[in-house]
Amino acid sequence: MRIQNTRVGAVIAVIVATLILLPGCGGGASSGDADEASGPPQSGGTATFGVTGDISGTFDPAKLLSVSTTIADGTVGYLLYGSLVETNPNTQEVVPVMAKSLTSDDGTVWNLVLRDGLKFSDGTAFDAAAVKLNWERHADPALASGAGGVAKSFASLEVVDPVTLRIKLKKINFQFPRSVALFAVNWIASPAAIKAGTLGEKPVGAGPFTLKERLRDDHMTFARNPAYYDAPRPYLDEVVLRPIGDAAQRLNSAATGQLDALVGLTRNDAVQAEKQGLKVRTVNMSGGHALYFNLAKPTSGDVRFRRAIRLAVDNADVRESVEQGSGEDTNAFFAPGTVFANPAGAWPKPDLAAAQKLIDEMAAERGGPIRFSFLVSQPNEAMGNAVQTQLAALKNLEVDLQVVSQFLPTQRMIAGDFEVADFNNFNLDPEPRIGLLLEPGNARNYLRYDNPEMTAVLEAGRATQDVEKRKEAYRKFDEIVNRDVPWVVVLRSNPNVIWDKNKLKDVTVFEDGIVHWDRAWRADA
Repeated sequence: MRIQNTRVGAVIAVIVATLILLPGCGGGASSGDADEASGPPQSGGTATFGVTGDISGTFDPAKLLSVSTTIADGTVGYLLYGSLVETNPNTQEVVPVMAKSLTSDDGTVWNLVLRDGLKFSDGTAFDAAAVKLNWERHADPALASGAGGVAKSFASLEVVDPVTLRIKLKKINFQFPRSVALFAVNWIASPAAIKAGTLGEKPVGAGPFTLKERLRDDHMTFARNPAYYDAPRPYLDEVVLRPIGDAAQRLNSAATGQLDALVGLTRNDAVQAEKQGLKVRTVNMSGGHALYFNLAKPTSGDVRFRRAIRLAVDNADVRESVEQGSGEDTNAFFAPGTVFANPAGAWPKPDLAAAQKLIDEMAAERGGPIRFSFLVSQPNEAMGNAVQTQLAALKNLEVDLQVVSQFLPTQRMIAGDFEVADFNNFNLDPEPRIGLLLEPGNARNYLRYDNPEMTAVLEAGRATQDVEKRKEAYRKFDEIVNRDVPWVVVLRSNPNVIWDKNKLKDVTVFEDGIVHWDRAWRADA
């Protein structure tokens, strides 16, 4: 995979297998279904955006989890730090933004070239040395960065010149740009702020906005960065994020004019928004809301237990309960219409009798009912209740459902302190999230999964740009997942962004639905 900026009208060539292009005059390819703009963008005004919760930690990129719209971290990271590269959800291509290119001939040695003249909001240079410092920090175990797995894949980092960083990976990975796009290595902070030790509460980046004010769990206000590289963007004077955990409350706040835009987590959110006359953008992704199993625990580590859960949960019933009939049935990991869709990889159909047989077998061996704890984050409570209701049909199985704050399941998974937990396992591509999740010893391997056969399959998927060879690898992936059942996807309800089209224009998104807030503008500014 090569990604680079090219002037409009340049000859497009295919190099190796993939060359992803972007007009050099702007800040990334347009992605998402923007509402029709009425005339040129207008400057000024404030946009208020309802998110699912506050950030998981501090404003330090090493403490922000990932580039995702399902949590506030992704939006905050983009506002403060911008993007080196981004994934276009329409094409699934990685495109350069503040980077000029990210290229490799062999999948092992990569060259990251930055745009000329980039500056942090404190006036210091955003150069290759700054990227190197930021990326090295993520490898520090003391920081427990969510991007630590990516940083530990580096064999070496070399500053070639002020705008060029050479990255040598420990293993061949033609999908490396996807790792940069998805994780916090995409967000580069000012070295001066890092050295001052103030980054967590006084962030300094080169993104379209700077932090103006924060009242935890109430609001975060971001002011326009006049030094942003892509003038005259951003058009808005301010963006205000309001953490609202309940989806219905977010929609009601939009209906009463308190929010201009919001995050939706289910298809039902989108349906209700459309009834209110709001605009909706949903990204088609594979995976979905999943139950993650801790394979290091006696109960969840028993494949019979995991298979029983898979057989006992009827995804159609979960969808009916959570989505009131909206959305789509989920019977395979890769969504229909996506590159790696595989009908042969369909999961077994629900079979309560077969599930009961497996649970009874375990209960007989243990001399009593099988008990386990099930952690569910508050935004996914309806899904957790639906699953618990279905599992109640099994004898000799006792479920301790624990509905907790948004980030506690992730924190408990990192610590290994869980048996079963819910997690939003959405993916545009299997790399990098699935690769890291199933990689033995990786900090993001919350499952404690270790299967050499799967490791070989994932490495094969990274080692080529040939789509047919990748399809072959992921067909094997489906086979192993259906056998080992390291997780159970129970609902494919893709995240969505919802906005008032009469107020906001040019709303485009990247990755799983993060809004390009530097491009959006108010019609009434």
